[in-house]
Amino acid sequence: MISGKLKVEIALVDIRELKPHERFIPERVTVILDSLIKSRVLRRPLIVDSKTLTVIDGTHRLEALRRLTAKVVPAILVDYEGSNEIVVDRWVRVYEVKNSDKNTVLRELRKVFGPSISIVDYDPLTAKIDEGLRGKAYRFLEALEFSPNIIVKLRAAKPRRAPNSIIILPPRISKAEVVEAALNGKLFPPKTTRHITVLKSIGLRTRLSNLSNVGSPIPPILT
Repeated sequence: MISGKLKVEIALVDIRELKPHERFIPERVTVILDSLIKSRVLRRPLIVDSKTLTVIDGTHRLEALRRLTAKVVPAILVDYEGSNEIVVDRWVRVYEVKNSDKNTVLRELRKVFGPSISIVDYDPLTAKIDEGLRGKAYRFLEALEFSPNIIVKLRAAKPRRAPNSIIILPPRISKAEVVEAALNGKLFPPKTTRHITVLKSIGLRTRLSNLSNVGSPIPPILT
């Protein structure tokens, strides 16, 4: 339920002004792009920081709309850093190991992170990365996740069963780091953040044809 103190505005925002904070997954963009081309409708607005126009939710939709040469994008504008209604969490990374054993992958992780990574559970094998590394941890992990011997699955919480897998608990990113990455253009790897907010449940059907020209803002919504 949205708190009565939360004020949001829904408006059409110039697509050139929007700033993602993490990179997109090309395959995911392709899926969304195909869906948009078939339906000709965008069903959910992006969630955007009203002060900096940092994209909080909707990185892949944004890229798909850019490829469709949209001029404006419907967005929920919110005071990101000042709102307790939006929480930044992490994705638990589950590395399913192929063609090698878990200990080999664990040794590679220890080479990179040294004492900043520690085993916190053996059933299933779970490693935690020191919170002090913050955003650096994700950039280190990205190189490992491109390995052909590893399949990466993202989970909201640690799974109970993970055969032949290593579970990685990366650090959580702060809201200030999210905004800094967007403003500096030094984007985090895909799926670095997991934003939790009821605002994701807001649907708004928008015809793609209405995004080709700047129009009048949709009236503000107070909740």
